[in-house]
This record gives sequence, C-alpha cells and structure tokens, in this order.
Amino acid sequence: MSEPVPVVHIQSHKQIDNELPELNLKYENYNVHGSQTLKCLDAMRKERQLCDVILTVEGHELFAHQALLSCHSNYFFELFLKSESEASTKKPVYYQIDNLEYTALKLIIQFIYRGSFLLTTDMVPKIYLAAYQLRIETIIKACSNYLSEQLTEHNCLSTCLLSMDDDLREKALACIQTKFAAVLETREFHMLPSIKLELVDSTVLKPKTICDLALQWIAEQVNNNNNNLQELCEYMHLLYLNGATLHDCADMDDKNIHFSDIIKDYQSYKLTKRSLSTASSSSTQNENSIFELLNSQVNNTNHTSNPLANSYANEAKLIHMAQSSDHSYIAIAIIKGKMLSISIHLSMPLVTPNTPDSNNIMPSERVIDDNALNLFGPVLTSDKNIAVGSLLTARCCFGTAAIDDQIYVVGGYNRGDCLDSIEQFDPYENKWSLLPFPMTSRRGRVSATIFNNKIYVYGGSDGQKELNTGECFSIKVKDKWSMIKQLSAPVAHSAICSDDTYVYLIGGIEGDKCKNDCYRYDPNDNTWLALAPMNMERSQTGIVYFDGKIFVFGGSTLNRCLSSCEILTLSTNQWKIGPTMKESRRGCGAVLYHKKIFIIGGSNGVASLTSVEIFNPLTYEWLLNINSIPSQLNIPRVGVGVAVCCDKIYAIGGFDGRTFLKSVEFYDENNHQWHLIRHIISIDANNSSDVVAVHDSIMFYYQSLRLILMVQLFCVFIVRPSSQRMTASRLKNASIQIEDLLKEYDIRLRPSFGSDPLLLDIEIRLASFDSISEVNMDYTLTLYLNQYWRDDRLVFGNKSEEITLTGEIIDKFWLPDTFFPNDKSAYLHDVTEKNKMIRLNGNGDILYGMRFTSTLACMMDLRRYPLDRQNCTVEVESYGYTQADVIMRWKNGRASVLDLDKVQLPQFTITGYDTISYGIYLATGVYQRLSLSFILQRNIGYFLFQTYLPSILIVMLSWVSFWINHEATSARVALGITTVLTMTTISTGVRSSLPRISYVKAIDIYLVMCFVFVFAALLEYAAVNYLYWGTRARRRKQKTQIKKNATHTDYELVGETADRSSPILGLRTRTMTNHRLTTSSLEENCLTQRSNHLIDNQPPRIRPFVRGHTGLYSSSLHRNTRRQRVNRLYDQLRTRLLGLQQHIPHVKDVNDIDKWSRVCFPILFLLFNASYWPYYIARPETFA
Repeated sequence: MSEPVPVVHIQSHKQIDNELPELNLKYENYNVHGSQTLKCLDAMRKERQLCDVILTVEGHELFAHQALLSCHSNYFFELFLKSESEASTKKPVYYQIDNLEYTALKLIIQFIYRGSFLLTTDMVPKIYLAAYQLRIETIIKACSNYLSEQLTEHNCLSTCLLSMDDDLREKALACIQTKFAAVLETREFHMLPSIKLELVDSTVLKPKTICDLALQWIAEQVNNNNNNLQELCEYMHLLYLNGATLHDCADMDDKNIHFSDIIKDYQSYKLTKRSLSTASSSSTQNENSIFELLNSQVNNTNHTSNPLANSYANEAKLIHMAQSSDHSYIAIAIIKGKMLSISIHLSMPLVTPNTPDSNNIMPSERVIDDNALNLFGPVLTSDKNIAVGSLLTARCCFGTAAIDDQIYVVGGYNRGDCLDSIEQFDPYENKWSLLPFPMTSRRGRVSATIFNNKIYVYGGSDGQKELNTGECFSIKVKDKWSMIKQLSAPVAHSAICSDDTYVYLIGGIEGDKCKNDCYRYDPNDNTWLALAPMNMERSQTGIVYFDGKIFVFGGSTLNRCLSSCEILTLSTNQWKIGPTMKESRRGCGAVLYHKKIFIIGGSNGVASLTSVEIFNPLTYEWLLNINSIPSQLNIPRVGVGVAVCCDKIYAIGGFDGRTFLKSVEFYDENNHQWHLIRHIISIDANNSSDVVAVHDSIMFYYQSLRLILMVQLFCVFIVRPSSQRMTASRLKNASIQIEDLLKEYDIRLRPSFGSDPLLLDIEIRLASFDSISEVNMDYTLTLYLNQYWRDDRLVFGNKSEEITLTGEIIDKFWLPDTFFPNDKSAYLHDVTEKNKMIRLNGNGDILYGMRFTSTLACMMDLRRYPLDRQNCTVEVESYGYTQADVIMRWKNGRASVLDLDKVQLPQFTITGYDTISYGIYLATGVYQRLSLSFILQRNIGYFLFQTYLPSILIVMLSWVSFWINHEATSARVALGITTVLTMTTISTGVRSSLPRISYVKAIDIYLVMCFVFVFAALLEYAAVNYLYWGTRARRRKQKTQIKKNATHTDYELVGETADRSSPILGLRTRTMTNHRLTTSSLEENCLTQRSNHLIDNQPPRIRPFVRGHTGLYSSSLHRNTRRQRVNRLYDQLRTRLLGLQQHIPHVKDVNDIDKWSRVCFPILFLLFNASYWPYYIARPETFA
C-alpha cells in the first residue's frame, strides 16, 4: 500500500490596503515536511547520491551528509568544521573513525536519518559508548535510562565500569553497595581479577585505612615496577606496615622484628613463583574476562571530556568494601581502568619472632596441629604411629634393589659429586645403615637389579664421562664388588632388570645421543648378547619384568619427555608399542606390586611430578586410581628410587626441582595414601645408634605447609568457595596461557615430529541416520567426531586444568587431516556457530570435536530385497600421514561408538555393529584405516502392505473369473485384463525405486510369479471359450457334411449300373476294367474316409465314377498316385494325433475346466508361497 501524498494548502497570510494580498503555502501537517525530507535524504544515502562524506570504520564504508550528521553530533560538527578549509574539491571526503564499532555507528547514522532503529539487549552498551564518543546526548540519555532500569546484582559491576554519565554511575554504585553480599555470589564477581593480600600484625589499623593502603600498594606495584595485574593475581602477597605504607615481606630484612621462619619461607616461596612465572610466560597482556571488552572500550574513549575514564585510568578508586570475618575484608576497586577484587586478611605472626626465648625452643618441641593438616587435603600425610628413616646422603638417579626384607640403594649423585656408596634400610628397625663396601667406581645416573642374591649395576657416569663397566655385589657374602664383562660402548641413564635366568640392560644415553639398544647378560657365562632394539631411542626410563615380558615406560630423548610404552616379548625377541601413559615423564620409578605396575614420580620436562600412574599388565589398561581414591606422592620426585619391601612400596630420595632429597615415602595399601613423616637417622658406626633430631628437610616442608595452609585459610573466609576462586583464576589466565603456548608453536609440524608415531584416538557419537538410498547406493548420517591426541608443545599445567576453545582460534593449532574414504559429500553444521571445538588439557591432551552430516557410499547386495540385510561402513583415515607418522585407533574399542541404541530408522533396524582397524596399502604409502560397520536389517512391514498383500489380493481377484459363467465373455475378459494391468503397475512402481541392476531380486521373483498366475487365469478363460464355441461349430459342420456325402454316393451307383448294362462289348469291357481300377481306388478312398469318419464322425464319401477316354484315364491315374503318397503321410500324422488324443481325457463340459481351476490355482499359489517365504526368511544371509 503506497503512502498518502501530503496535502499542501495556500492560505491568506495578511492583507495590506491597495496592495496585492500576501499568501502562505504550507503543509497541512507541518511535521510531514521534516519526515519527508529525512526520507528523501535516507534514500539518497542508500543509493550513495549527493553524499559528501564517507566514514571508514573497521574496514567498512558508510556514506552520509555532513550537514545532517553535524546537526545531531558535536563530534561530527567539530570534525567537519576543522577540515572545511581543506576541502577544496566537491568529491566526498573520507574520514577514518577509530575506537568505534561498525555496527554501532551504522545504527546511529540510521537513527539520524530515520529517527529510530532496532537493536538487541547486548548492543545497548556498545551504542551507549559510541554515542558518548560522538556526543549525541539524546542517545546517551536513552541508553543510560535503559541500563539503569536493568540494574541487578548480576550486572551492576560491568555497568559501573561502563558508565559514562554521573546518573548511571551513581545508580550502579548504589546497587553494588546495597546488594554487596549478593554481588559476591555472581558470575561477574567471580570473573574479576583477584589480588590476595596478607597483612602481618596490622590489626590496630582501621579497615578503611587498610583498604586505602592496600590500593596504594597495588597502584605502586603497577606503576613503579611495571607489573601487570595478571602477575599480581598469580599468588598471595604477604605485606607488613613500615611507617605509613605497606611493603612486601619478600623484601623484609632478617633483622626486622617481625621476621620469622614464615617470612623466610615466604621469601623462598615468592622467589620460586617469580622464576616459574618468568619461565612460563613473558606476556604482559591483561586477563581474559568478561570485562576485557569494557576495559578496552572505556580506555579507548580518547576525548578529554571523559572524567570517569581519566579517573579510572590514572587513579586507584575504591568501589566498596565489607568485612567478611573477624580479620578478613573483601573489596572491589578500579585500578588503571581495570576492575578487580581485593581480599585482605589481617593476621598475627604464625610463629613467634626470633627472640631469645623462642630460639631456645628445640625443633622437636614445635607443635603442628594435625587436625589443621587434615582440613586442607593431603599435602603431607601425617601418621605419628609410623616412623620411616631418611637416607644418610641425599641422592638422585641411583640404583635401588630389595631382597630379604631389606632395601639397598647404590650410587647416584647429589650437588657435590657422583657417589660410590651403598646404603641398607631395615624397615623393622626403621634405620638406614652405610655399608663399608663402596663400588670400584663412582656411578651416578645408574640403575640396579637383584639376581641370585647379587646386586648388579652397569654403566653410569663418574662425573666426567660415561662408563662401559659393570660390577656386582653379593648380599650373602658382603665382601666386595666384583667386575663383570664390559660392553664396547659406554652408557648412562640406562634401565636394568632381571628374570630367573638373565639380566637385561636397555636404552640409555652416550654423550648427546640416546640409545635404543637392548642387551642380555648371562651371569653363568659372563657374556652379553644383543637383542632386538627398541622402536625408539630413550633414556631415564622406568622398567619392569613380568610374565616373560619387559615393560619400558616413558623416558626422554634429547629434547622432550616421552609418554609411550614399549613391550619386549622375550620368547619372540620382538618389541611392540604398548598403551600410552597419561602424562609424559622421565626419571620415574617403576615397580611391580600385586600384579600391577606403579609408575611413580618423574619429570614432565617442566616440573617434578607427584603423580602416580597404575598399569594393569594383564588387561593392558591404565588406572587413574584404585577404588576411586587418587594416589600421589607428598613431595615431587625425579630420579627417584622405588622398591617393594615388606609388602609396601617405598619411594626413596630423588630431586624435587630445587633440592636433592633424603626423605622416604611408602604406600599404604589400606587407604591408598603415601606417608611421609618424622624419621630417625641411625648411623651404623661401632654398632651404636642415637636419635639425633627431627630432620631439617621435613621442617622445611612443614613450614611450607604452614604457608600453604595460611593461603587456604585466607581463601576460606571469602564468600565464594575456594574452588570457584581457583576456577576464576584459571579463566583469567587463559588468554595469556594460549598466547604463550602459540608463541613458538609450528602448526605445520605434527606433535612428536621426528620421533615415534602420533597416537590418534577416534570416538564417534551418532546423532541420526537421515536416509538410505538403494538407487544411489549410499546413506546419510549425522555424527559427532571426537579425536584425541597428545601434543607435548601445549603442556601448561595439570591434567585437571583445561581450556575449551571454539571459532577461528582452532585454526591456529595443528589438527589431524582425517577424512572419510567412502564419503560422497559432507558439510559442517554452522548454526548458530560452526559446530567444532578444541579442548586443551594441562598435560597436553587434546580433544578435537565436530558435528557434521555426511553421505557415505554403501555398496548393497539387493538379491534378497526387500528381505535383505545390508552392511554399511564408515571409513576413517588420515589423508596425508602414513603409519610412520600417525597411528589411528578406536579410543575404547567397540565402546568408541556411542548413542547407537538411540538411533532409529524408518525402514531399517540396526542389528549389530563392529569396529576394526587395518592398514591400507596405496601408492603413497601404508595408511591406518578405521572402519565402523553397521548391520542393517530391512523392515518388511512397509513392503507387506504396499507390495506383497496387494499382489496377493490381485492374484486372488483373478480367480473370481472361475465362478463367472463362461458365456459372460465381456465380464471375464475385463476382469482378466484388469488384474494383468494392475500387476504390471505394481511391478513398475517397485522397479522405479531401485537401481537398474542385472541380477534378479527376491521381490522380482514374487511379482513375476504373481503375474504368471494372473495371466494364466486369463489364458484359462481363453481355453474355456475356445473349447465351448469350437465344439458347437464342429457339430454344425458334421451335419452339413453328412447330407453332402449321401448325395455323392447315389450318383456313383447309378452310373456304374448303366455302364455294366451297355450293349456295346468294348464299352462293357472298358467299364469292367475301369470298374476294377475304380474299385481299388474306391477301397483306398473308403479306408481314408473311414479314418476321417473316426475323427469327424462323418459318413465316408464315395466319389462318383466318370467315364472318359484313355488319355483322361492315364492322367487321372498319375494324379491319384501322387495324392496317395500325400494322403499316406497325412494318415500317419493323423494316426499319431489320434493315439495322443486317446490319452487326453475327453472334456464333455467346459465347466469342468473352471471347476478344476478353482482348486488347482489356489493350491499352486500356496505351494509357491510356502517355498518362497521360508527360503528368504529362514535362510541366513552372507555378506560379500
């Protein structure tokens, strides 16, 4: 419907005497003029006509008119007025508009031209900021009013940071203050960067003063020391008051009155944190949170008239604070334009200062509250009823062996030098003893094993070079070390184990080259034999012998740690790849305990580990825990020694990343915990023992524990749980972690490039079977494809930490080139976003998932259609990576296919499936291919009602003609032709939905037989009709022929009598001669006529005798001879047919045929069905 044309009137304005009157031409509705003008300008803007300015925003161009924009925006007015003198051309002028979003500016221009526009709720803040920068007061006020009305505890923080006008800011602040307790529970608050402060001995200060001092300290750290907020949020800060300002206890002098062991531990703690932070991240970007966009937009408002932005950017402003417990406060503030939460805890020193009284306290008298230890998790497990001894010498990378309830440690190294000593531990007396039988050489980076009551060691390093010698020590004799035969090449960091007959030496390193060698030593012959090498070079591995196999776990190459496992079957001397560990580790301990292999400690290349992995060698499965109880060491240990003694696992010594360890832990099978507590040191000198004291290293861990507990206690008073705070901290650091991971990340190289193949696990979750086409020989399904692998380049923490990413950032990571070889077409779903994601775990595990629909080829065998079963497959393969680079496998075997029971098909039933893996040989190499095959049983119900039952009814309908009178020709013919045509139509419809294949299908056989029965019913009536009307015609013909034969017979008899009575002798003689000939011919004719009489039921005909002359007689005789031969052949044929006819029952009444058909046709059709259905249903089908 067109708009109405505005009405314009000419009215009298005023009248002056003797002058022409003045008139006024105007719109009837004056407002129409303005709207019409704006509509016209808007139309010209859309067509880019007469536009004198082009605004460029985020790469987009917006055409407009300077005058109109200037009328609504002071920003544009000043911008255009300033450059007016420079515009010497009539061409449109380009202006680059920074710090504005294209969508927001486009909507604002639309509002200027039209007076309105549509927007969503999330666009209001963007329009608000854009209008503030353009200084369009009407839009600013409208957005401010709307945001004020929408204020709740869930959005007041972001609204406060967003606010540009005083009214909105005051309302947001009021909402925060009145609903502060509720605000602390919201997602916005949990996403804020959080700084944790602990103030030592500051209880005398007022809370407001404390908050002001804390804000002042944070601002100084940010401004003076060039720290960013992310670094300040990484760990807790212990502060003390010095004068009128706060200072970090990390800088406290040990002569300060408040200095204590806690302060000393804190200084070490912070030094470690700073070093780890420097090593792991050098980025200075801000945290990734929901406030990042608002922070950047607020800071980008570059106009000097924005007091709020200037205030937030240059000052530390306290929004609100509240007391959460007796000595704890929580505050929200804005520093350098960033909103953050500040947690402040006031505490007295946890230990007394270094006064003479306190110094007199013995270390053993210091009390640690066991209940407090148990409140905050198993950092250190305490059990006062158990005492475990400590090594006499701290050591790492040494040999460990256990026999006869005794543990022996040999060699290793510490900060000073490589060692040659041997220590013995008695678990019953809880003491370590130094045996006076050192090895012949110092050996660090060595391992040991027990065989025939002897300790065997080989190789290692003496601190200057690797060794190629070995030696053994008899535990029974305890005399001295004996040398064994040496190998040609030196080796260190090798792994050694033994079975009942031999000792095995595997892997190691020589100089800067790792080895994959494997040797077998025969102690009886003192000889070495080389076995098959490992698939991969590795050193610092964990090794275990079990049931005729040697299991090698982890280790390292020169540049990375490994998580793979290799297994040597001794009977076949062949290596194979075993299940991969959950975490890469070198320098770990491996031990067999209750038919399970424990992999303990080690290093992932970044830090020493406390984690323990458990492998079941019977089922080849990794266990995360036992009885759902996680197990981990109390202290991280790399180069640890492990042994089983007195039915317990002992973890001895090692290196925690900072110090060489003397401490010992053991595994309690009852509660699945590792225990580390105070211990007794006993030196076996002159057969005397003394209880010395509590070891200083344990006290160091107790002090560290105090510091950890202090941080945890500090987090308890906050309203939200500590787990939520940790989650928020991880989210804050996600952006920086991702950028750090991608700094030196090469997307072109696969994980583990240049080493063992990447293990790629595949998991498929079926969403739906969309269609199955017999014509195109394919099927369509929608599925979720999940791919799992490990990339050591993306390690950023523990396995429990994870980051989920979607969108374009996924393309910055290496992704497998997985494709479907039998795929015809496919598309990735993109509603509302592309349905793909990548999830990074802290230990480098990666999950890459996507949802797509694919049409896959399925070559069907339709010989039994529609009583068939089909086998359709989903083939998965790497397009470019051969088995040397990527090994694909089903993640959990058959369990890798999920939700198959939820999938339903209208025409098929999924009766089974199978997952297989095999190699495919192509011209470009050998590729690993995974195959998921479905067994689809076609549902017969549709075809029963659409094809089989109609065909049966049509056949039965054709039998109705047997009960219709044979003289009703039109009825029976019409019925027969109708049934034949109907069967033809059914057959054509079935063929149209099937491909043009050459072989015969089951449904073809059934339809052809039904067609034969219908057509036979039509032929039956044809036979009935022929016999009925044919019999009547022959009877009429027989009557006519009888009359003719009677007349011919009388004529011949009269002629013959006349000739015989002729008075002429010659004539009588000729007559007699002719009579004889005629008599002979007549006899033959009579014989023939008798035969015809038997068939036609007609009397014999006697041809009349005609007298003539001699010429005529000879010609007639010749013709009779030839006719006789023809008649003779004809008589033979008639005789045979006569014999056949005698065996055929004579049909006296055609109704008998219909009666027989009423019985025979149903019986034959039932026999056909009785053979058809059992054959195709009961007979099992085999797939090609």
